[in-house]
Amino acid sequence: MIKFLKRTFYVILGLIALGGAWLYVYSNSDKFAKDIAYLECSLRDVGSDAKDKRFLDKVRAAYSDNAVGRLSNDWIEGKVLLNWIADEGEAEDGLVSTIKLDASISSYAGYTYSADIRRTFNRNTLLYTWEKKEGYNGKVIFWMTRQCVIIDKRIFEAKRKKSAEATKAKQKI
Repeated sequence: MIKFLKRTFYVILGLIALGGAWLYVYSNSDKFAKDIAYLECSLRDVGSDAKDKRFLDKVRAAYSDNAVGRLSNDWIEGKVLLNWIADEGEAEDGLVSTIKLDASISSYAGYTYSADIRRTFNRNTLLYTWEKKEGYNGKVIFWMTRQCVIIDKRIFEAKRKKSAEATKAKQKI
């Protein structure tokens, strides 16, 4: 009887340990993601059906002409992760918050409900589209497109490290 209780206890303990390990892996799935491509994207167009030229010029000025990013395959959650390099002095690791996109045959797409932003990345043309909407089904306030080219991992890492080092230098002041 005691052997049975010991074995049952060890089985339960093992299942708890496996469950804890799975929760850790699932909550940190972005660390286990496999890189797909490194991109440099140049601003191609900013437009709106409802806003005037002055508004669009402010939008264009708010975003850099070139952005460098990384696409990764999060095989645990079944998503594609998009990381842009942060402006110098903004993030400790040099990256902006991760954006999770759903994969389809011709594109990666995602929607940020808190900011009402729809992002689409066309896999064939490497065209990235960013749309600011009035609610999920609302009309588009303005959009921005970037034409991307694939770059080497070394270029991405050098720019990310430069951004991270600038942030650390600001923190020392």
